[in-house]
Amino acid sequence: TERAGLPPSFLSVDTDGRVVRCDTFSKWVSPGLRCGFVTAPRPLIVKLAQGAGPSLGVSSPVQVFLVEMLRRWGPAGLHRHVQRVQAAYRRRCAVALTAAAEHLSGLARWEAPRGGMFLWLELLGVRSSADLLDEMTRERVCVVPGAFFSAHE
Repeated sequence: TERAGLPPSFLSVDTDGRVVRCDTFSKWVSPGLRCGFVTAPRPLIVKLAQGAGPSLGVSSPVQVFLVEMLRRWGPAGLHRHVQRVQAAYRRRCAVALTAAAEHLSGLARWEAPRGGMFLWLELLGVRSSADLLDEMTRERVCVVPGAFFSAHE
């Protein structure tokens, strides 16, 4: 499978119905398709639907488009599409790793990701990459400082 070598997801090992998984179609169906979904125990899904209403804030045309596209693709078509997306992300990751090796050796450390589409870099000798954010943005470097992912910083 495509997940070979990856650790199991929390959802796949949940035996008590305590895991809630929030996903988006934008990374694996179509960039910019701002529509997501929740996988959770049925009682929680019922409560979420009661509180949010049928649209959950996503425009109706987007929902109709998505449903029709998935219906037309069917499971086999969706699988083929996901495989193409995964291959594209693998190529992008390889380019990022090559660029990091060429331009950042000795300045940063990183590991090739085992899954996903982002490269996590640790800048050597830099307390916080947030301090460099303005300069990196001016140089057209797309970056999200690690501190943005921490509740403690």
